[in-house]
Amino acid sequence: MNTTRHASLALASLGLALSLGLAGCTKAKAKIKGVGDSLQAFIVTNAETEERTCLVCAYGGQPTIMAVGDVNDEGFKKDLQKIQSLVDGNKAKSLTAFALYGQIKDGKFTALSNQAEARKKLDALRKELALTYPVALVPTSLTEKEKDYTPFADAYDIVKSRTVMLAEASNKVVFAEVLGASDAQYDALAEAVKKL
Repeated sequence: MNTTRHASLALASLGLALSLGLAGCTKAKAKIKGVGDSLQAFIVTNAETEERTCLVCAYGGQPTIMAVGDVNDEGFKKDLQKIQSLVDGNKAKSLTAFALYGQIKDGKFTALSNQAEARKKLDALRKELALTYPVALVPTSLTEKEKDYTPFADAYDIVKSRTVMLAEASNKVVFAEVLGASDAQYDALAEAVKKL
């Protein structure tokens, strides 16, 4: 195949992905609150690799579970294990997930102040729980290269730990709940995954 044809195919594929809304990387227009909204791009630091990236962009075109929790919330660990079970059981659907840690105080999500220590702690947690999906944290600031991304706290309305959103491949949120002590919310999440 010649270079011109490769370039044409690449441009056609990109155009198709953008027209279908699969790119996933758009700046937030309003705070994302729940069902009916679309996941929006934001930068995280992967606790394992220390890479700064947008996981919404990386998983664009695949159904994705985004779980957000407070670093001091022990109950969130159980949620992450249950989400791992959903990911494992739904490989045919290409279900992906990522966990995002920060601090949630008085209904406001903020980045963790000691990023290096937090990364180590979260990577150890990922290994302890045998999670195959990324565990990440929100950086305290964006670099010049990342300035076009909206900071997570400005893009999402997360007021409680254990907030979980499930988005279809188009990034449209079809489930948004705070998981709790009972299994009712988790069962609802599992049912939403079945409907994908």
